[in-house]
Order: sequence, then C-alpha cells, then structure tokens
Amino acid sequence: MALLTDSDLITVRDLLAWESDLLETADRERVELETKIDLGTAEIRTEVEAELDKISRNGTGGGASAVSIANTVATPSLLRWAQSRILELFCFECYGHQMNDRFRMKFEHYRKQAEAARRDYLLRGIGVVDLPLSKPAALTSMPCPGSLPAGVYYFAAAWTNGRGQQSSLGTLATATLDSAAGLVLEAMNAPANASGWNIFAGNTPDLLYRQNPAPLALGSPWTQTGVLNLSAPFLSGQTPDRYLRPQRIFQRG
Repeated sequence: MALLTDSDLITVRDLLAWESDLLETADRERVELETKIDLGTAEIRTEVEAELDKISRNGTGGGASAVSIANTVATPSLLRWAQSRILELFCFECYGHQMNDRFRMKFEHYRKQAEAARRDYLLRGIGVVDLPLSKPAALTSMPCPGSLPAGVYYFAAAWTNGRGQQSSLGTLATATLDSAAGLVLEAMNAPANASGWNIFAGNTPDLLYRQNPAPLALGSPWTQTGVLNLSAPFLSGQTPDRYLRPQRIFQRG
C-alpha cells in the first residue's frame, strides 16, 4: 500500500472505474479534473491529520503522539473515501455550471458515499507504520553493454527498511533499446527510514517484476545486462503495523 503522503495517490484511471465517461464530462463541462483530484486528496489529508491530533490529545494508544500523516497508510477504505470525495467535488462544480439536475443527483450520491466511506474508514481505524517509506522518484539510467533484447522497458524502485518492509512502487522510468544492450539504474534520495532498495522491471507499465534477489545497498546501482526475471511481481507496499482510533488501538495479528 502507498502512504497517504505519496504522490499520485489517486489517478484519473482510478476514477474511471466509477465514472467511465468522466474525461468526456470534464471536457464538456470545462472542469479541471486534476485540480479536483488535488483538492480532494488535500481535504482527506487534512481530515486524517485532525483525527490523529484528536487521538494524540486524548492520549489513546501508546506512541500515538509521535504519529503524523507521514506514517499513515492509504488503506483500501481510505482510498474509497478519497475517490468519493473527489467525485463529489467534481459533480458539484458540474452542477454549478448549468444547475443540471443530473449532476445534482450525482453530487448528492457521492456526498453520501463519501460520508459513509469516512465513517467506515474511522471505524476500521487509521492504519499507520512505524518506519514509513515514501514513494521513490524515477530511477536514473545509463546505457551499458549487455544482452537485454531490443524493446521498450519500464523500471521502478521500491525502498526497503530494517523490518523487511517495502514501499509502494516508485515513479516509472522508461527505456527504449534499439538493439541489445544493458542499463545501469540507480535510486536517488532515499528517505530516512530506508536501509536498501529493490529494482522492478517489465515490458508493460502495469506489471513489474523484482530483478534483484536481495535488497540493494543504498547508493548502490543495479546493472540490468540480460533478459528480465519474471518470477516475482510487485504486489504491495507497506501494510499497517497498527490501527489508531479515538478510543482504542489495535495491534496487527
């Protein structure tokens, strides 16, 4: 899972699963969809931060005072809340343009859905990790001799920490090889909690596989000289170490 503070937490592709004609509607109604994504995500972050402050003030949960949104995991229930809020904002602006009842009904639907998703999320608890690993930036790459076949390749990094946890997959980097060659890849600007990193690669942007057998040392590059190893796909980032609620704290397991 990603962290709440990671970039691109909610994408247009995520929202298309809810509203398949969203892009056409945004163009027709002249609504900046990316702006709504940014606003809705910022609202969710602010509300979660307020809930964490409340937990800290109430003294519920050991170590809760040291937790911030930087420790917060974007669980499925949080993502549903964020997506609903973004669509609520989107439909509200569409309604404001023409006072069209269709958009008013959609706005009301997503407003209620966002409220229900918020209640469900807080009931489940705010998932947090002790050693958060932020999403890596895109890898830097340089060509080198090798036998990686010609074609288009996608690469991304994932940070690891001392507990063996792994971050969400980093920003994709793309390399196009016109002939057989190799690539030297390096992950930059490791976060404070990182102790190493993994390299993932694939022939499509939607499915990447780990290439290194064990985490690489920070500052150590990875050289991809041969065909890709397709045995270990990227599955998930960090899962919560515990869940915080205003009244109780639940340890995982």
